[in-house]
Amino acid sequence: MLRHDIDVSLEYAARMARYEQEIGIPATYFVRMRAASYNPLSRPGRAMLADIERGGGEVGLHYEGIAPGEAPETAWRRFLLEKTMLEDLVGHRVGVALHMPNRCSDFEEGAKHAAGALYDASSEERFGGLKFVSDSNRRWRNGCICEHLSGSAGLHVLIHPIWWMKEVEDADVVGIINGLAKGD
Repeated sequence: MLRHDIDVSLEYAARMARYEQEIGIPATYFVRMRAASYNPLSRPGRAMLADIERGGGEVGLHYEGIAPGEAPETAWRRFLLEKTMLEDLVGHRVGVALHMPNRCSDFEEGAKHAAGALYDASSEERFGGLKFVSDSNRRWRNGCICEHLSGSAGLHVLIHPIWWMKEVEDADVVGIINGLAKGD
């Protein structure tokens, strides 16, 4: 399972999606509805999300959990509002992924599913058998992805487009993605 959390730039995510689509790699893009640096509800934002889905990518909600000192009911109402807004925008139910799990609390087990979320990307039940590999802050957690491509029964890979699209030229990105697809 390949997923991208769109923390900073919708443009970088749309660009990464185009590269993946060219070589047939499906991925899920989790969008923040309250990002400080992009607006998924703007005309360009809506167009980029539509392009991601038209190319075979999936769009999901990258939601804010319960911040320290915040009332859980307030965070829950925000979650429901954002989920509804994104589902209205894309025209279907969406999966969800918690933003910054090390800085906030999540909702009770099963609550997101009961509220109609298609799935939760951190669900042990759904994805617990997969090895989780993440590039948080452009540093691979649990070792570089290249260490896990052969011999692993399954991977849940989280790549943040901001770390790879910001400074890397287009030709290099295509080479990197092609190498991952081949297992290099």
